[in-house]
Amino acid sequence: MRSLFHWFHALSRHWLYDVLHGSLFEIDHDTIKVLDWIADQESGNPESAASPACPDQIPGVDRTALQAIWNDLRVLGLFSVQEAELPRIKQNKPANLKALCLHIAHDCNLRCRYCFGET
Repeated sequence: MRSLFHWFHALSRHWLYDVLHGSLFEIDHDTIKVLDWIADQESGNPESAASPACPDQIPGVDRTALQAIWNDLRVLGLFSVQEAELPRIKQNKPANLKALCLHIAHDCNLRCRYCFGET
């Protein structure tokens, strides 16, 4: 699960990134606790978070909040009982790539002499 979803703290907020769908969600601190608890479970089965024993194992998250968080995560499609299948990359012929040039900006506003020759 951890490889498909990444949660982190940035800009004074908590975020959840869904790798498969490229989605970014703002989440609260209780959701972070639930996600950490799910990730720590040895079974790796996210359905265990809906069990009656779950609120006792997550300090600071009451039963009502836990059920609401779990339902929100399921509605968003972040967890499912079935194993998620990652998209496969097709194996093509090896590329004979010898050089790659990345042009980030064609017109720099600094106009340094060594780049633009006094233009």
